[in-house]
Amino acid sequence: MGSVVDTSLLPPPFVVRDTQGAEVEPATGYLRELALSDFSPLTCRSYAFNFTAMVPAVVGSADGLATGDRGRDRGIGGLASLGQESQRQRQRQRQRQRQRQRQRSDPDAPPAGSLNPKTGKSALQAGYAPSTINHALSVVSGFYQFHARHGRGPVRNPVPVSAEPRRAMAHRSPSETPAKFGRARLRVPAPLPRSIPDGLWDDLFAALDCDRDRALLECFVSSGARTAEFLGLVPEDLDWADQRIWVI
Repeated sequence: MGSVVDTSLLPPPFVVRDTQGAEVEPATGYLRELALSDFSPLTCRSYAFNFTAMVPAVVGSADGLATGDRGRDRGIGGLASLGQESQRQRQRQRQRQRQRQRQRSDPDAPPAGSLNPKTGKSALQAGYAPSTINHALSVVSGFYQFHARHGRGPVRNPVPVSAEPRRAMAHRSPSETPAKFGRARLRVPAPLPRSIPDGLWDDLFAALDCDRDRALLECFVSSGARTAEFLGLVPEDLDWADQRIWVI
């Protein structure tokens, strides 16, 4: 699959090496372009890991990246199968097998994709998340755009940008279903607001032994105001007569 190496030198801050330890020059050129474009080093690191973990067939050889030979086709096929497997939640048999392996490694591990009732964070899914696949597709698309601008590699981008940006930004009726213009992109579900069950709320409220803290917590939760609005409160914003708080 290759590896990502921290250079700690001039751009790029991270480089991709193949299984033989040789640096993948086409990937290095793209990562250098990101670093010189004022991208965060963590962004370059994320892109580098996407090359090795998400599309190993594409970054398997520097020649395949530069010329766009059959290695590129295998990489795109791997992306398509990866998206298809995640979209269909894998096959049921493989999903049950992974679940059993997860339970054997950690009997107390939560089920895949379940929510933590205290933190509101979800556990890792059985397969790749849609956002992970979309990010990998964006990396591949930007990689081929970069080399196409410099006259290297295939002219045709396997994950092209939509040719109808105006149509994508055009006004539409709220009753119409929004059209999808990203090739092979998966729909990312909207995250649910974080919350805790009523039982945990009662335990938290009972753990406060000061009436002041209880009043503050009750005001924070029941009002629905933002944190910045509470931090900016001054005595003039308190309406003691009507028991109201003025926020901007």
